[in-house]
Amino acid sequence: MRALIAPVNNVRMLQRSADALSTRAPGTPGMSAVVGRAGTGKTKAGLWLTNRTNAVCVRAYRLWSPTWMTIMQELGLAPMKRVATMMDRIIEELMISRRPLIIDEFDYVVENSRLLDTIRDIHDMATVPIIVLGEEKLPEKLRHRERFYGRVANWVRFGPASIRDARTLSDAVCEVGVEDDLISKLHAETAGSMRMMTTGLAAIERHGIQQGLKAVSLSDWGDRSSTPRQPKWRKM
Repeated sequence: MRALIAPVNNVRMLQRSADALSTRAPGTPGMSAVVGRAGTGKTKAGLWLTNRTNAVCVRAYRLWSPTWMTIMQELGLAPMKRVATMMDRIIEELMISRRPLIIDEFDYVVENSRLLDTIRDIHDMATVPIIVLGEEKLPEKLRHRERFYGRVANWVRFGPASIRDARTLSDAVCEVGVEDDLISKLHAETAGSMRMMTTGLAAIERHGIQQGLKAVSLSDWGDRSSTPRQPKWRKM
């Protein structure tokens, strides 16, 4: 499969949000929050935007703390023990480079008040766009964190992929053609999950290559499932 990010609707929404942050008026909030269920393509869209904007992209971990964040490493800075010194260097580097900051798995950050305040301080002092990616209940978790919530300029909600998105994804990543009838089956079986459709397309592509087909149709594919089946456990 080709290592490409398909320009599906969710990706286009993220692009518009990022463009709005980069052209915002001085002194206005510079954060965007991308939310959605697992499998809707948030992480891959974030990586696509990273490559497009030369952003600093990090993934939050449950064990993150203000003294252990991978932002320093991504900026190419040496580790520091003092939090204040580390913050000064991060802010200084972002101010100079003007690189956006993208943080995936942001739900972990919300669980730690000190971490959340640290990200807010970086936003206020560095003034670069910050885009956070989290699960669908992230807005509810942040609503009571008013000092942070008020700095989110826009919310981008990733939803299930449409049938048109399924076609766009297939054309972008598959090295064999996939006929419309099989695209429809894949979309229905996955309920529009980008992650599951990508997995299914990998299996379809593999079948097409093995059979020497230029394009795989529903009749070529047969009645097999295009998505991984749940294991069946036997009672002992």
